[in-house]
Amino acid sequence: GRSAIGAGMSRKFSKARVGESDVLESAGESEHPVSSACREFLKSVMRICHRIVVTRELSDEWRRHLSRFSRPWLLEMYKRDKRVSCEPRRDEGLRTRILDAVEGETDKAAVEKDMHLIEAAMANENRVVSLDSTVRDILRVAAGSIRELRPLVWVNPADESESAITWLKEGARAEDKRTLGASAHNVASKSSKGTGRKRNRK
Repeated sequence: GRSAIGAGMSRKFSKARVGESDVLESAGESEHPVSSACREFLKSVMRICHRIVVTRELSDEWRRHLSRFSRPWLLEMYKRDKRVSCEPRRDEGLRTRILDAVEGETDKAAVEKDMHLIEAAMANENRVVSLDSTVRDILRVAAGSIRELRPLVWVNPADESESAITWLKEGARAEDKRTLGASAHNVASKSSKGTGRKRNRK
């Protein structure tokens, strides 16, 4: 059947995405490039009829970081029942293995903070939307030894080169280039050459 909303897109293309609070916080009403990119991305999520994954931890995090734009957006997503509610199992063994594969206390702390995103994504179609390309690069390196991380798709809506809205329109497919398992050795090589990784923020 067809979805009620979104360019006639079939439900089989509708994907559940785990969104980090930084996207909701950054999606403001200004024309700042990050703000504008996040706002247009969230509009497209609703229009194309994708869904958001909701856990208690994510919900609490979102409420602390909603912008004037994202608050009504989130309420409308709930109203239209465009959400998947779940409480993924906390996998202590996997958490330990992932953190053991990460070098440096700063990087370990950054990954540990986002572990709930990873677990929620693993339980729901393996898709994460976040501005944090730094943690994505760290996890891509860890994916070299942690097989469970490799299928995770991690998209930064503020990075123009990632064409995030086009990705949504085309069904949010698990393209190899977007997965944590892709180009891990390239990320590692870039890091070893001292190339700085920047976290996109307003």
